[in-house]
Amino acid sequence: MKRITLCLLAIMLFTKSFSQEKGPALTKEYYMQKSKNQKITAWVLLGTGIGMTLGGMAINYSSTDGGEDQGLWLSYLGGATALTSIPFFISGHKNKKRALSVAVSNQKIYFLSQNNIAFKPQPVISLTITLGK
Repeated sequence: MKRITLCLLAIMLFTKSFSQEKGPALTKEYYMQKSKNQKITAWVLLGTGIGMTLGGMAINYSSTDGGEDQGLWLSYLGGATALTSIPFFISGHKNKKRALSVAVSNQKIYFLSQNNIAFKPQPVISLTITLGK
């Protein structure tokens, strides 16, 4: 009885754990939208970082009391924020290249039809993979 219960429990666990989930659609529009979102994020981070750096410098130079390092932490944080935008620019460029490599077209499929060779257009998705640079 224990063996049957254990087997049923294992079957229930393993059937769910080995199933596949559908991933995102690999279309041109998907990659272009992803690239656009990443570029917007990168520009926002870059602009915010530059603004924070300039604001920190302005606070530092305008302080009249003895604390010369008053806005320095804001400048450092702004520099780090501006540097954070670099991976988003790189990812946006890569996704734009992926969008340009995915294409939907019609491919001719030949088949025999009553002693005749005919073709039927079949829609296909082609993905161009470039090796190297």
